[in-house]
Amino acid sequence: MTGMSRPNTKTFLKDVRDSNMAEKNICTTCGKLMSDETDNCDSNCEIVYEDGLVLPVSLEHFNEPDGRCHDCSIKHGRQHHPGCDVERCPRCGGQRITCGCENPEGRRLLEALILEQAKPHMEISSDSHIQL
Repeated sequence: MTGMSRPNTKTFLKDVRDSNMAEKNICTTCGKLMSDETDNCDSNCEIVYEDGLVLPVSLEHFNEPDGRCHDCSIKHGRQHHPGCDVERCPRCGGQRITCGCENPEGRRLLEALILEQAKPHMEISSDSHIQL
């Protein structure tokens, strides 16, 4: 995804039902089930940032006890499905879906919205610093 912010995982899911009518999610990017049956998302290999920098996606995982990502079910050490809330940004190390590295303008808009929502709870101190 070049220069675009990534929506949450739900945008990349297609709900289907198996023969037992159990709901399953399919990654709309790679077309694979997001379950223990899938080890890797083949379509999420690198990130192209607005400034032209290209980095491989992060393969970092937290220590989930079952050896799979708690959000997208990928095996540890493999590529997450796009929009996974566990995936880290290889540029800044933050959460990829919220860091803003892929879409700086989107990040500025999000920060402005957060500031606007926080205004009723802010106080101006005597030395003119804003405090939450």
